[in-house]
Amino acid sequence: MQFVRRNWVGLMFCSVGLLLAIVYPFARREDRAYRTAARCPSAPTSDSRATLVAEVLEVKRQGTSRSATQKISFLMYGGPVSLVSAYFSREGNGSDVVKVGQTVSVELWGRKITAMTVGQTTYRSFVAQKAPWWLIPMGLVLVAMGVLMIAAGRAGTFARARRRRMRGATG
Repeated sequence: MQFVRRNWVGLMFCSVGLLLAIVYPFARREDRAYRTAARCPSAPTSDSRATLVAEVLEVKRQGTSRSATQKISFLMYGGPVSLVSAYFSREGNGSDVVKVGQTVSVELWGRKITAMTVGQTTYRSFVAQKAPWWLIPMGLVLVAMGVLMIAAGRAGTFARARRRRMRGATG
């Protein structure tokens, strides 16, 4: 227990680093499953994608104007689910992409919206974005920092104990 109390910061760095390094393969697996999913003409199954017509029911903006996201709710026509929401990043110029009541095409993968097409422009939802490659290096750096913190703490503990022994031997 004393080890944990003295080294909790280093242990926290190691834990978060391992978590980041472990999450990446799972995110990558889902990304690969989406990219290799076959296109089907009608309602998609869990391992296929379909393009369907949908009506925009609601647009909610979240975040600041520069880094805002939009939660868009759609009413689907001809799909396995009727009401689906998805998150999209807003364009850098801050213009609204869609309006309530507008009809758009959406790509549905399983029960998730992966893309929305407005006119000739396709917008990818957060579901369809690639897994961040930087999770593994960042996780490894955090683990290394945690190990160094623990080692430095242990070295300090040994040095203090040695000084106490030296004082006791001379006094």
